[in-house]
Amino acid sequence: MANMEGVKRLVDGAVERGLLHGLHTRCYKDGACVLDHGAGHADAEKQLPLDGDTICRFYSMTKPVVGVAILMLRDEGLLALDDPVSKHVPEWRDGDISVRKDDGTLEKARRPITIVDLLTHTAGLDYGFWPDEVSKTAKYYRELALEIPHAITGHTEAKEPPVRSLQEFCTRLQRVPLSHQPGERFQYSVSIDVLGRVVEAIHGSLRGFFQERIFTPLGMKDTDFGVPEEKLDRFASLFSAKIGGKTPKSVTYELIPGPIGSRDKSTVYLLGGPQSKVHSGGGGLVSTSDDYCKFARMLVTGAAGGVRFLSEQSLADMRADHLGPRGIVKASLAAAYDGFGLTVAVTTDAGRSHGRQHSGKGTHSWGGAANTGFLVDPVNDVVVVITAQLLGYNLTVPTLRAKVMLACYQCLAGEEVDVEAVLAAVGPGEFAG
Repeated sequence: MANMEGVKRLVDGAVERGLLHGLHTRCYKDGACVLDHGAGHADAEKQLPLDGDTICRFYSMTKPVVGVAILMLRDEGLLALDDPVSKHVPEWRDGDISVRKDDGTLEKARRPITIVDLLTHTAGLDYGFWPDEVSKTAKYYRELALEIPHAITGHTEAKEPPVRSLQEFCTRLQRVPLSHQPGERFQYSVSIDVLGRVVEAIHGSLRGFFQERIFTPLGMKDTDFGVPEEKLDRFASLFSAKIGGKTPKSVTYELIPGPIGSRDKSTVYLLGGPQSKVHSGGGGLVSTSDDYCKFARMLVTGAAGGVRFLSEQSLADMRADHLGPRGIVKASLAAAYDGFGLTVAVTTDAGRSHGRQHSGKGTHSWGGAANTGFLVDPVNDVVVVITAQLLGYNLTVPTLRAKVMLACYQCLAGEEVDVEAVLAAVGPGEFAG
């Protein structure tokens, strides 16, 4: 078995130096677990360890699960990637969709939004958390409260109540102009929430599809859109980070107050509460490292436990770059990758992809807002899953996360990990990516 001590020292050192409150890393090589190591704590009250069965908010790592669900439906002939959304979502009206031009005027969309537009974030949709100087349409999302429950960004600009169903979400979304013509370029957005509605419209329930077709067959017993009361003691606290203090690079951590960050009955994640009626395909899942590893390991071959989840064609499509000349993903979203597949960032050329010289073509990955992350390398049969519960993408953790993944490869190859150099390079205050 490979000596993974370099990764362990890196994880321990990151927590000891205060880069984050807790960090857990698991790595598989050729189907065998070669690393299962955590440091720090999952909470602030009882100092519980952050380990493989700690329940965490996985946020945008929900997106690849939706991607798999859509591809499963494609494999079954229930949809095609070039289908217009309106074919499956009855409330979606193609003729009513407009595009906001740079001069502020509106024009009609030249073609309908398709399933593949949503999978690749090229539909022209947006997120409300982008600042206005970055996005010309984000303000509409804030004003129309187009944030499904479990949203991580609170704001006071909402002029309407929260949506009460995915159907209502899609209906209200069409009042917002697109940021660009469908298929024109990449814009990270709520598009995967719309795909959640597609799954719901075909199957009857997004949560039901996940449970019946993915989670139960894979044995993902702790993954859901909420936490049952009897599991709240394993639910991690959510922290935020702030730069400042005695030195420019000092960092302090605070528990996020209220229902988003709490781990008791006041949490919005308490399963069965009114907030659980709307399930976010873009960021609503909670899970554990134990569970998500089962999902990620399935992505190596598309099968697990004698069950085939994805065809070879769907696996190839998920891992292939679909952006091409339209540009690569912003480094702050997917550092070290040079393309984007279906809901995941991808490596198309390991020699060109920063920090991915050890990985194979088709390596794919994504992360969550609380600094969870995963990597699947089908060529070398390597899987890495990282969990943390820290909000703060303007800090260092996405960069650290990429370095931990790289350290896994270095250890697997028998190379030394220069822990001191890595930690010095990703000290608090550095921009992610």
